[in-house]
Amino acid sequence: MTTDLSTASSTMGIELLDHVIVTRSDHTSMARLGLMGSEAPSAREAGEARTERYLA
Repeated sequence: MTTDLSTASSTMGIELLDHVIVTRSDHTSMARLGLMGSEAPSAREAGEARTERYLA
């Protein structure tokens, strides 16, 4: 995963130091790029899941 982060960060013009802080929105963006293992749900999918739980 470090290699993936290094590649992605260099593509975005970011230099990795000794650690990375990932926020929720960063995780979603990185997941969609395939950098976080599994893809995070889109906002629409997350909203639909909440609605389904509410209606159940």
